[in-house]
Amino acid sequence: MGTGTTKDSHNRDVEKNESAAAYFATPDVPYTAEELNLAEHLFRSFGLMSRGPMQQIQGATRGEMALLGFLESTDHPLAPSDLAERLKLTSARIANTLNSLERKGLIERSHDETDRRRVEVSITPAGSELFRTQLKGAVLGLTAMVRDLGMDDAREFVRITSRIEGLISEREQVYPPPLIDFGDIA
Repeated sequence: MGTGTTKDSHNRDVEKNESAAAYFATPDVPYTAEELNLAEHLFRSFGLMSRGPMQQIQGATRGEMALLGFLESTDHPLAPSDLAERLKLTSARIANTLNSLERKGLIERSHDETDRRRVEVSITPAGSELFRTQLKGAVLGLTAMVRDLGMDDAREFVRITSRIEGLISEREQVYPPPLIDFGDIA
C-alpha cells in the first residue's frame, strides 16, 4: 500500500506542478515546475507560521500590533503620513488603525510643538506594555519551534528567511522595524 500510494502521490504532484508551471508561465518569466512547487511550499509554510504563535495576539489586531511595533522601535513620535509611507499602507488604513489604537489607549496623538498643524503619534506606556507582552509570548512560542527544529536547521532557516526579507525589502521598499532587545526573557 505504501509504495503505490507514494507513487500515486508523486505522480499527482508532478501533474499538479506541470499544470501550475503552465498556468503561471509567461513569455518573459518562464517558471519551472520545481520553482513553483518550492514557492507553493513557502506560501503554505508562511501561512501556517502566521497562524502559529503570532496568532495568539490579544488586545489588538495583527495590523495594530505591527504599527505598535514600529512605534516601539522608534525613539520619537511620527506623523501619520510617515507611518503610512514606512508601513506601505494607505492614509485611510492608517487613520482607521490609529483611531482604534487611540480608543484603546495604546497610542496618543499630539500636535507638533513647532508646527501646530502637524499631528504626531507616539506609543503610550500601555501600548508599549501590550506590544512587549504579546511579542514576548510569540517569541517564546517560536523558541519552542527552534528547539524542535534543532539549532542547525533553525540557523539555516533564519539565514534563508533573512535573505528573503532582504529581497522583499529591496523590491518593495518595505523595511521591517529593528529587532527589540528583550534582554533575558526566558
